[in-house]
Amino acid sequence: MAKKTTKRREPGDPIGKSLQRLTEQVKMHDLRLVETHGRQRIKDGPLPTQTEVGVEVEAAHDPGRQIIRIRPKFTLRVRYENDESDEPAILVSAMYQLVYLTVDLRVESIPGKVLSEFANQIGLFTAWPYWRELVHSTFSRMGLPPLVVPPLQRGQLIQDTPSASLQEKPTKEKR
Repeated sequence: MAKKTTKRREPGDPIGKSLQRLTEQVKMHDLRLVETHGRQRIKDGPLPTQTEVGVEVEAAHDPGRQIIRIRPKFTLRVRYENDESDEPAILVSAMYQLVYLTVDLRVESIPGKVLSEFANQIGLFTAWPYWRELVHSTFSRMGLPPLVVPPLQRGQLIQDTPSASLQEKPTKEKR
């Protein structure tokens, strides 16, 4: 599967230290599937084999409620080899919502870069196992051989994510 990578944060990095403090001061409150979609357009003959995973992440904080909300959206496209069409043979997508409560921390004091790192590291790693299970079970329900999405490794799919307050429309970043 195609994945984007970036460099790993070093422990002495100020954003890394702020991220560590943030992870120590939040508590997972809720995780739920908020959107899902699946479609197949299989031809007679061999199954498609070219897989691609895309990720979009929305990160926002709500100062009034002292919460951080992260919405990772995963999209899996499976294509036939040498198929240049816009429509994949198999498409599975899902968006999750993760809500974290802050403990002894005002969310408006969290720098945007730290919120982005939190969304990309903690948020994605938290939602990824649920995404893997959804792909596996969706393929089975479509009458296809189950596809096993590999575990997410540190440094995969990690990029800067714009952040916003819930009073504003959250921004999206495509990968």
